[in-house]
Amino acid sequence: MGDENGVVKGLEIVHVRWEKDATGRFQFKEIEGTEEIIEADLVLLAMGFLGPEPVSIHNSFISS
Repeated sequence: MGDENGVVKGLEIVHVRWEKDATGRFQFKEIEGTEEIIEADLVLLAMGFLGPEPVSIHNSFISS
């Protein structure tokens, strides 16, 4: 959520659960009645982080 100047003012969220679809794959399913608004001045996205990536010193710092 933001104001008319694009400044963040909050987050609109909904709780979800995992459910299998007709093909057996898991999908997010929204849980009705769990909608919330959280006031915020700053929002940081942290999505998909699984840990530090391995770094090869040889490939990163030494040129041929």
